[in-house]
Amino acid sequence: MKGIEDALLFVDIETPPFIYIKLKEKSVFINYRDSNKTLVLFDKIKLKVSGIIFH
Repeated sequence: MKGIEDALLFVDIETPPFIYIKLKEKSVFINYRDSNKTLVLFDKIKLKVSGIIFH
């Protein structure tokens, strides 16, 4: 992919949405076949990044 150097891909291009995480040394793309599962993971990541702890 243009502009993306090292990347770890977990993507089904037929089933958006996708989560894109830019780390210091690599990029990570994630999605699930079930778009709701991707959205739930995205919400969990947002909570974690904002400092809210969940289980």
